[in-house]
Amino acid sequence: MARVFLLAIAGTATTAIWLQSGSADNIETSASAEATATGEVAEAPVVECTNAKCEACDNGNCTDAKACAKGECEVSKLAVATAEVSEAAVGEANLATPTHRQTKIIKANQEGLSNTKLNCFAMTRDGRILAGCGTSKENGEIRVFDSNGDYVETWSTPCKVEAVNVRASDGMVFVAGNGLLAKLDNSGNLVAEAKSPHATVNKEQAAKMREAVIKQMTERVDMYRKQAAVYDQQIELIGGQIEKLETKLEEMSADHEHGDHDEDSEHNGNDDDEEDDSPESRQRKVIEQQIVQLKRSQTSLERTQKLWNERIEQLGDAEPSEEDIEQRLESQIARKMAVASISAVDDTVYLACSEAVGYGYCVWSIDDSFEAGEEIVGDLRGCCGQMDVQANEKGVYVAENARDRVVCFDHQGEEVTHWGHSAREGIRGFGSCCNPMNVAFGPEHTVYTAESGTGRIKQYSHDGELLQVVGAADLVPGCKKVSIGVSSDGNRVFMLDITRDHIVMMDAIPAAEREQMVAKALEAESNTETEETQASDQPAVDTQASDSTANAVLRVLTSPFSSNP
Repeated sequence: MARVFLLAIAGTATTAIWLQSGSADNIETSASAEATATGEVAEAPVVECTNAKCEACDNGNCTDAKACAKGECEVSKLAVATAEVSEAAVGEANLATPTHRQTKIIKANQEGLSNTKLNCFAMTRDGRILAGCGTSKENGEIRVFDSNGDYVETWSTPCKVEAVNVRASDGMVFVAGNGLLAKLDNSGNLVAEAKSPHATVNKEQAAKMREAVIKQMTERVDMYRKQAAVYDQQIELIGGQIEKLETKLEEMSADHEHGDHDEDSEHNGNDDDEEDDSPESRQRKVIEQQIVQLKRSQTSLERTQKLWNERIEQLGDAEPSEEDIEQRLESQIARKMAVASISAVDDTVYLACSEAVGYGYCVWSIDDSFEAGEEIVGDLRGCCGQMDVQANEKGVYVAENARDRVVCFDHQGEEVTHWGHSAREGIRGFGSCCNPMNVAFGPEHTVYTAESGTGRIKQYSHDGELLQVVGAADLVPGCKKVSIGVSSDGNRVFMLDITRDHIVMMDAIPAAEREQMVAKALEAESNTETEETQASDQPAVDTQASDSTANAVLRVLTSPFSSNP
């Protein structure tokens, strides 16, 4: 069977295939073999081969035109299968190779500006960047940058900007923070403000929250005691293991004193001055090492147990005081009032925030005059206070990070579709912990997703088909907000690095450079497949696209987002 080496370049229709040792010119029919044996030269079949993918025909070596014309000859089958692999590999390499790379850092804190905290950002229709900043209601503001990332001006806001969004239809800016909602025009002038509908805690909700706080505080001591008991069990278990091993050593020493070891040493010709390398000696060393490791673990557990016991002693058995309850309740309410994200389409505004009771998240719908709000989606799962909602004509998209998926709801809150799964490798799933964290929209209603651990951005169709790996930004990893924005033409993409208070700008990679990147990935994948085939002596042809080529991209392109290939 032929060995196949494939090199394909994306964007071209050319695929080069070399057939190495054992090629088609060694394939003979019984008729030609008989002719050779009698010294006669058999004429080639007169039936014309019509299979354009037959490598043997191209070389003038096709030995069975009838079978080849039907796609049944061995060489023809191999050529067809290889072409299918080519198409799959090229498609996967194009999918996995980034379209953008990092080109600039946009700092919220620049010379001449006071230091602040960058919390979020949004893109205007003309490509400006609105960076939402502040640590409290008193210093909330939006810092405006042009499409090239240069600072322009600062807008004042009536609240700390926890979330910001620009309505695509008219450029109106919506802001949320400190339990407030605000609407600004595209010049930063305040149009309207109101209390967020989720920020109103009624008596029933307040009673449930108070009950939950008291329960948490009361059960805390019991939880600490249970944990301390677990450490007791672990320490006791390790102590028993140490005791058994020490007993084993004592028994081995007793045997040694009775002369068993001496007889073995004399038999092996070992002197007392020489290092004892007998099986018994090696076993003793292993046991001694195990004892040392177990004692270290025991000491560590005892230190941790001491800390838990100190906490239990500090809390005691007393009921939590009213002051403690009120402090904890105030903290809980402040957390509940936070808005994770905001988005507006037509005359409706959508908010993602914590549910009044419990640890889940929900989506509220309210008109753009900030009246008649209602919860339309509940029981969403997220972590680190992050739940991103973005709405357009196609629906309301939520990055439900703790379930590793994007969910699309209609504008009334009914689920339409969802996609995504957790994956440590490849490009098909969402990597790292709790992703995707954020979503945004690009040209033709495409959906962009952002992963906080990897800095990776991907592009999907509005119904969840993976279209492209866009790139990866250099950011501080972790479970946190990574807002993204896309220019109207898709040539420029932005990503928030909330830890460093800056925004990463990514520009499209020139087509010629990207073709080279795809070619490198295909070459690396081909070399890998060739090595695997030679090792097994079984030429493998897989016509299904997979993450293998994507992994080759990651192997070859060591730094595709900040330097030329």
